[in-house]
Amino acid sequence: QHSDAELVTDKEEALQIDAVYYSEKNSTDAIYGTKVTTALTRFNIDTEKLNTLHWSAAGNEVTYTFKVKKSGNYNLAFHYNNGKKEFDTFETIKIDGQVPFKEMYNYKFNPVSSGYANETLKDSNGNNYNFYFEEGTHTITIKQENEPIMEAYRYALLLQEHITNFQLEITKITGSDVDTERNWKMTKYIPEIPKYLNAYETVIQHIRYLLQDYSEGGNSGAVLAYLDE
Repeated sequence: QHSDAELVTDKEEALQIDAVYYSEKNSTDAIYGTKVTTALTRFNIDTEKLNTLHWSAAGNEVTYTFKVKKSGNYNLAFHYNNGKKEFDTFETIKIDGQVPFKEMYNYKFNPVSSGYANETLKDSNGNNYNFYFEEGTHTITIKQENEPIMEAYRYALLLQEHITNFQLEITKITGSDVDTERNWKMTKYIPEIPKYLNAYETVIQHIRYLLQDYSEGGNSGAVLAYLDE
């Protein structure tokens, strides 16, 4: 941002970048799609047209090249669907190959319950960020991120690994063909079971705590509630 530069608001100077016309991507996971909806351009009720680009894996990058007619500060807005009804997604935004300031790392896009939403990049107080562009050719890169949820993910993997090993311990005792008519007092064979179960509950609650700020319903949202099952 150049504080003394004009904020360009004239519609004639505004730029609209079509999602399908990217100039570069780093993965084949970013794929074209078609949606029959008036919320997107190239809408035709009779003919399916390529009008979306979708990616979901962390590290995927898509770059667009565009020309700026007038030097100045610009706001950046995205028309998007993050594919998750109750959970945020995260993108890092690069301008001309560089992240312009730290707030553009892991920028949070709120969940979209249905259809598409518009997001103008802004700070926590709702003030739009200004991006300075000189007249000429520039690029914008969008990179999928999962860094904000990686701690919770690592805990989930550790939990999954321990539960799998616990299950194997039980199978060694009962055998693979379980007699449903027989009752087992498993604590006789594995006295640590109460500690295991208490630890599982503690880890699950910590995972919920780590993720609650990214769930539309917070700790009680449907996305996190499944952890209680």
